[in-house]
Amino acid sequence: MKISVSILIRDLLGKRRSFIEKLACINLFENNSPQTVLSAFKRSGIDGVELLLTKETSLGDLQEAKKIFDRSDLSVLSIHQPLRFFSRTTLSEVEKLFDVAKILKAKVITLHLNAAGKQVFDKKYIDEIRSMEKKYNILVGYENSQKHVLSYMKKYVWSDKEFFDFVAKIGFHVTFDTTHFGQTGGNIVDAFKVNRSKIINIHIGDYKNHAFSSSFRPFAYTHLSLGEGDLPIKKFLSVLKEKKYEGLITMEIDRVNYQGLCKNAMFIKSSLK
Repeated sequence: MKISVSILIRDLLGKRRSFIEKLACINLFENNSPQTVLSAFKRSGIDGVELLLTKETSLGDLQEAKKIFDRSDLSVLSIHQPLRFFSRTTLSEVEKLFDVAKILKAKVITLHLNAAGKQVFDKKYIDEIRSMEKKYNILVGYENSQKHVLSYMKKYVWSDKEFFDFVAKIGFHVTFDTTHFGQTGGNIVDAFKVNRSKIINIHIGDYKNHAFSSSFRPFAYTHLSLGEGDLPIKKFLSVLKEKKYEGLITMEIDRVNYQGLCKNAMFIKSSLK
C-alpha cells in the first residue's frame, strides 16, 4: 500500500482560493515553498499525492505541477474531482479528469455520487464512464459522503450497505472516507472487512462525535488528525495490515500544517510495520 496526501492544486501553484476552498482546509504552502513542503513529505514516508483540481485547472497548470512533483520525486497517485455543490458533473468533465490523470500518470480518480446526481441512475452515463476506465486503464473510486446530501439521492451516497451495494451495482470501486463514515455513525473497521475488495483508496482522517454535528453542522469535527477523534484508527490500520490491503491511504486531514501531516504519515507507517 502507498501513503498519500491530499493537495489542492491552486495552493501548490500559489493561486488564490475560492470561498469554498478557504473553508475546506488550511493552505499547506502558505509561507512555505513547494520544495520545502514536498521534500518534508518525502522524508516522512509519504509516497505521493492526491491532487484536488479546480474547474479552472488548465493544461499549463498541470505541466507546472508535474515539474514540481518531478523535482520532489513524488508521484501523483490519484486525482480528485473539483469541489462542487450546486451543479452536476458532466461526461465531458469526467473525461477531462481521465486526461489529467493520464498526463500526471495517476491510476485512480475520486468522484462523488452526489456531484453526479441523478445521472448515476442513467445506464448510458455509467457505461460511458466504465468505457473511459478501460480506454485509459485508470480506475474510478466513488467516495462515500457525509450525511448532508440532497434527499433525492437517499442513502445511496453515504449509508453503509446502500452505498457499497450501489457502487458495486454500477460497476465501480470505492474511495472510502473514514471521517465521513464516522459522521454517519458507521463502523469503519467492520465496513472495511466486509467491503475490502471494492476499496482502492482510503481517505483517512479522524472524527469526533458531537450531538449536533450530523444534523446541523455536517462539516464540524471531521478530517481531524489521527488520534484526535473517536474513530478506532489504530484498530483500523491493524486490520489493513492484517488483510494485506494494497490500495492507497490518502491523508485528508484539515487544519494542520505540513509538519502535522508528516507526523500523521509517520504514525500510519509505524502502525503498519
